[in-house]
Amino acid sequence: MRHEVYSKKAEVLMKEVEVDIRNHCYNKATVGLWIVVEMLMRAILLKLGVEPPERGSSLMRRLRRELLRRGLDVTDLFDEVNWLYVYRNNVVHRHVVIDAQTAGQILERGRTTVSRLRGLYQSL
Repeated sequence: MRHEVYSKKAEVLMKEVEVDIRNHCYNKATVGLWIVVEMLMRAILLKLGVEPPERGSSLMRRLRRELLRRGLDVTDLFDEVNWLYVYRNNVVHRHVVIDAQTAGQILERGRTTVSRLRGLYQSL
C-alpha cells in the first residue's frame, strides 16, 4: 500500500476509536488506537522509502532506527508508542479489561501520540 493510503486509513480509524469510546467499548478502542499508530508508522516508513515489517514490535524498531539515522531524537515519542503497545497487548493477549478511567488515560495519551506521528509524517 502507498503511504497516502495508510495515512487516510489512520484518519478513518481514529474517528472509529472516538465512536467506540463514546459507546463505552474501551477494549475495542484501545486496540483500534494501536492500529491507528501502526498505520501512521507504516505511512512514515513508506514515505521514507523503507518497506515496513509486518509485526508491531519490528515496526517500532525499524521506524525508530530509521528516524535516529536521520538525526531525529524520537526517544520520548517511542516511549509513548511502546506504552500504547503494552496496553494493546494486555487487552489482546492477557486477562486485562479496560475500564472507563484507564480508557480516558489511554485515549488522551494516544491522541497526543497520533498527533505527533501525523506531524512527523507531514514534515517529511
